Amino acid sequence: MAIPPAFDPRNCKYGIYPTVTKSTRRQGSSGNEVGYLQGVLRCTSGQTNPCAALPGPWYFGSTTTTAVRNFQSFWGLVVDGVVGPQTWGVIDWAAKGFPT
Repeated sequence: MAIPPAFDPRNCKYGIYPTVTKSTRRQGSSGNEVGYLQGVLRCTSGQTNPCAALPGPWYFGSTTTTAVRNFQSFWGLVVDGVVGPQTWGVIDWAAKGFPT
């Protein structure tokens, strides 16, 4: 399921993120999946002013790579800066507010 065009990853309310496909994403990737990823990373980092840029198009650059590596390290995942199946699983769990 693709993210609707109105999706804004700057909105940090848990549970509002739609399901996205789980393609592997890495530095150089772009698109809605990257916007979803960045939105969840911003929400879970506790930033009060997460983004000054306008929504989309989203690009997976060096800042996102660093954020992914930090996220992976915190959650005990393989730290490679690549968002594959294991990292997507924790990202989706985080997007739902870490339900038990």
